[in-house]
Order: sequence, then C-alpha cells, then structure tokens
Amino acid sequence: MKKLILTTAITLVAFAGAFAQTTTPTAHVNPGPATANANLSVTINPIQSIKVNNGDVALSYSSTDHYKNGVTEERPDHLTVYSTGAFQVNVQASDLVSSGTETIAASGITVTAANGTTNGLASIESEGPVELPTTAASLIFSSNEGAVDRNVDVTYKGAGGDDYLNKYFKTGSNNVYKTVVTYSIEAK
Repeated sequence: MKKLILTTAITLVAFAGAFAQTTTPTAHVNPGPATANANLSVTINPIQSIKVNNGDVALSYSSTDHYKNGVTEERPDHLTVYSTGAFQVNVQASDLVSSGTETIAASGITVTAANGTTNGLASIESEGPVELPTTAASLIFSSNEGAVDRNVDVTYKGAGGDDYLNKYFKTGSNNVYKTVVTYSIEAK
C-alpha cells in the first residue's frame, strides 16, 4: 500500500509538472498608475504701497541768491514703492500757511522724481518738475512694470524770482510756512 501511495504521488507530481509546461499562463493586466485631477487657479490681486523716507523737508531762504533763484532740497531715496504691475504716483498739497494768516501758494514749489539707489525691478518715467497742485493730484512719475521696494529720489524746489520777498513779517506772524505733501500710488 505504501508503494501504491508513493506511486500515485509521483504520478500526480509528474502530471502536474507536465500540465504546467503545456498550458499557457494567464496574463495579469497592469492597470497602470491611478490618476485624479485638481483645478488650480491663481488670483493676482493689485497691491500698491508707498512710503516716504525722511519725511521732513525744509526749504530755507537765507541769502539774496535764494530769493532770486529759489531753494533746492534733494531727498535721495525719499520714496519707496511696491506695486504688482504697472503703476503711477501722484502728488498733491494744500497751500502753505504760517501760524498767522499768511499763505504761500503750493504751486510755487516743484517736485521732481528721479531713479533712486534701488531699482526694485521697475524703471520709472519722471514727469519732470511738477508744481504742487492743490485741487487735484498730479502725476509725478509712472512705470509700465511692477516694482519691489523701488526707491525714488525727489527734489523739492522753492520759487525764485523774489516771489517770497514780501512773505517775511517782523511781528504778528510766524515766518515758517507749512503744508503736508501727499503722495499716492495706483495701478496704471
């Protein structure tokens, strides 16, 4: 009986081996990588910022030449701007007033923009000397591209031609005339 079992087992193993060699193995289909989609959007929002550096500007008339030719104060890197995309910078002020009742027309003061020490990607187009406007802001410079911390020099020039000759008063009035100059930035 042992021989019969052993013979049967050997026959079965041989039969299984022969069957394995004669049959074609079934192919396994690889489905490949699985995929899924996401919808991506990028929103570019307009951001403009402007900062005045060293904000106190003083034009002092202290010689006959100053009254004749005017007074100039150069402010290197006076403005720092940041803008996503093209932009323009405007300027505006009110007339200068003393602590008394005397005034000096803001239009007697001009401001001129020029490239500062840091270009910050943008090149600027200066409008040249711009008289300080009082009714609506005036363009001082612009750029057709965005700016990252772009520095801009500003030169202030007070009127010459003896325009302020009669703005000094010995008594009854302070001889310092003041205003606030406002710079604004907007998308172009």
